[in-house]
Amino acid sequence: MEIKVIARSQRRREFLYAVAMYYTKTLKLRRRKFAVTIQSIPGFFDKTGGYAAATLESEKHVEMHIDSKLGPLQIAEALAHEFIHVEQYALGKLGQYIRPNGEYGWLWEGKKNRCKYDNQPWEIDAYNRQKPLANKIINILNAG
Repeated sequence: MEIKVIARSQRRREFLYAVAMYYTKTLKLRRRKFAVTIQSIPGFFDKTGGYAAATLESEKHVEMHIDSKLGPLQIAEALAHEFIHVEQYALGKLGQYIRPNGEYGWLWEGKKNRCKYDNQPWEIDAYNRQKPLANKIINILNAG
């Protein structure tokens, strides 16, 4: 897996990259032919209401955005959630399709899914797994 990080400060770039590489290894994504671009964006939460998002830009590329104001622990949890989505994309569980009106819709395990956000199976999966995944790296950070 190829990881690219775009952030204003070198320290933030390095931290985002290290966390991303940890999740790539932990979720066994290193050998996947997939690219992830992570952008630290000022005011992302104010614009979207979310701390982070991962969007499938092409068959093998995910664009991830994360609010630039998040601290290390918030980054760990937000990236854990989004990397679980990357795993879902890479394994073919989660996908997108284009609707006739040009908007995209979601596919879960190959089937169209129109559930509300809280009932989307990919979100339920990510929310159930993000804390245990994030806690692993948080424990490492706290030990250092």
